[in-house]
Amino acid sequence: MKNGHSLLFLDELQSVYGLLGFLPVPDGKIHRFHVPGDKPGSLKGWYLLFADPVATGCFGSPKAGGVYIGEVL
Repeated sequence: MKNGHSLLFLDELQSVYGLLGFLPVPDGKIHRFHVPGDKPGSLKGWYLLFADPVATGCFGSPKAGGVYIGEVL
């Protein structure tokens, strides 16, 4: 089900940032990504996703103006 959690989390990311070209990795580490509309090569977006025991994650960027925290069931 880890892939399912990644897909649900990706839907949340894309609802804020638009189309993204990656599948989030649920490894509990901070990952950086390019936010559409930012300068090419910049990695101002970030996310953190845990799969076990309950899929939980957060993400943010200076462009979005906040941090989003959620639980994916």
